[in-house]
Amino acid sequence: MQSILEEGMPQCLEYLESVTPESGYMVGDTLSIADFAVTTCFLQARYGDFDVDGAVAPKVRSYLDRAFAGPLVVKRMEAEKAAVDAIAPGLL
Repeated sequence: MQSILEEGMPQCLEYLESVTPESGYMVGDTLSIADFAVTTCFLQARYGDFDVDGAVAPKVRSYLDRAFAGPLVVKRMEAEKAAVDAIAPGLL
């Protein structure tokens, strides 16, 4: 796990920073599988206490903030929180 955070993640964030738009979606002007792929990976990373530092990857951080505020993600996270709270109260 530590090697992923120290070696793999910086390379991943560097690449994502180079392709992430300053506004809108990852590809084109509509929500696509690319948005789901990126967003779900970072939602899962939050369960492991990893979050993107805006000083390191500002475009990625801004993109994720927009994505996490979207109605689909908000609704899904509310459902997941309820399920996790039933198993491990206070974890999220």
